[in-house]
Amino acid sequence: MENQITVREAVTQDDAALFWEQLHLYYKRDIFPDPEDEEREYFLSDEHCTTMQKIHDRPQDRCYYLFFHRNGQDIGFALPVIYTSEDGKCFVMEYCVYPEYRGNGTGKECAKVLLDWAKENGAFYAELNYGGNNRRLRFWKSAGFTENGVDEWGEPLMILPPKDEIPFYVEILNDPTDWQLLKLENGFKKTSEKKRCRKKSRSSFRTLSKKARLLSLLPSVAIAPLVCVVLPDAIRPSLARIRVYMKISTSSLLSAIRALPVN
Repeated sequence: MENQITVREAVTQDDAALFWEQLHLYYKRDIFPDPEDEEREYFLSDEHCTTMQKIHDRPQDRCYYLFFHRNGQDIGFALPVIYTSEDGKCFVMEYCVYPEYRGNGTGKECAKVLLDWAKENGAFYAELNYGGNNRRLRFWKSAGFTENGVDEWGEPLMILPPKDEIPFYVEILNDPTDWQLLKLENGFKKTSEKKRCRKKSRSSFRTLSKKARLLSLLPSVAIAPLVCVVLPDAIRPSLARIRVYMKISTSSLLSAIRALPVN
């Protein structure tokens, strides 16, 4: 169909070479325009290419070299990773519409096509790092994404929550250096002044333990409002990772937390 945008995967050696050629142009033009930028040197290096190729070639949770295709020609590309063995996250590592095709809603249309493709390939929700760029922030907000704290390196994240109801669970993180825990803490620092839980929720969680100490934790998939959780001292300082994939009632979350093993 004329003017329809589709996704095609780079599967041949020539396609892969073309993908990397366009990716490097994108880095130089849009992401690291300063030739002296140290990050630019790394992202253009063989080391980075080798690392990404290993992720591309692994049997599960792999990345994909994708082109956006319209009217017989490529108009952009994307580099997503889908974590099917974990919680079904599609992390959009890179996204680009070629300069000559930008405008007139092409970028938003490509984003929608990418997200539809991700869902068809097992993704429940999407996340990305917008690099603190206001233009990209506005673009991804227009595509339905919301700000979601920062990652373990302090880079700002955005998330597109799942539309369907899917399970949630709660688990304890015992390793203080775990990247998920660091992300949770960083996300809380970023958002704690913006959102507050209701007094009713806070009171309900306090019933978990007389010796409990209040911890305000932002779910890694920030669909529900900021959840204020009271955890028994025995759990602290390990905290807990709370993955909430849908809006849930206080009683449901309390039940999940009560099921945590407490030594």
